[in-house]
Amino acid sequence: MEPAIPRPEQDKAVADRLAALEKKTGKKPNIVWIIVDDMGYGDPGCYGGGKAIGAATPNMDRLAREGLRLTSCDSQHTCTPTRSAMLTGRLPVRTGLIRPILAGDTLTKNPWDGEMSVAKILSDAGYYTLLTGKWHIGEGEGMRPHDVGFDEYFGYYPAQKEITQALDPRRFPDLVLDKEKLERYQAIDVEHALVHGWKGGQTREVSTVTNLEDMGRADAKLTQYTIEKIGELAKGDKPFFLEHCFM
Repeated sequence: MEPAIPRPEQDKAVADRLAALEKKTGKKPNIVWIIVDDMGYGDPGCYGGGKAIGAATPNMDRLAREGLRLTSCDSQHTCTPTRSAMLTGRLPVRTGLIRPILAGDTLTKNPWDGEMSVAKILSDAGYYTLLTGKWHIGEGEGMRPHDVGFDEYFGYYPAQKEITQALDPRRFPDLVLDKEKLERYQAIDVEHALVHGWKGGQTREVSTVTNLEDMGRADAKLTQYTIEKIGELAKGDKPFFLEHCFM
């Protein structure tokens, strides 16, 4: 419903390449989409960081070297609008997802109503779609990953800070050590669970974060699930779209 600049030559080149790939392999290409939270543009070596700033990124650099780097883009100012923009292809001001939905917020309208996610498009096209890890674009029914197009979700709805701030007196002493403030915060009932859900099916809590060590192990647990799932899905006949979001 928004204006777009037609690129017929690019569209044809993409269609031809995808058709050749499907003829060669017998199915559409699998897609693995990795989102790293709070990583700066200049952090990986392929964008000037890496070893130069004390943290080499050889795997990212190889992907960039063998693939396509995007060097001009508009970024969003925080997590929720960034993720919603990538999933819908629309500016957050159009969806209302312009800032994180935080514990205690009262929503009068589901911002996902009427939106079309890339996961839904791919699911409708025969892909198995899975999101692992951080979501942070709404926890209520109708706003969860498996409500907006993903066939499966395995992860945490909020950001790790929301899950752990009531457990971390070193970083948040003004909350943890203030009994009255802590009681008010806990009354909000922030989601602390690792959730496993399926489109149109069951949603269950796998485990609950009760201390900082639980959260510290989360990314390793999520990564292991993704690796195992890739191995499982790669043996099937359906192509898959897997989005892995680090906490």
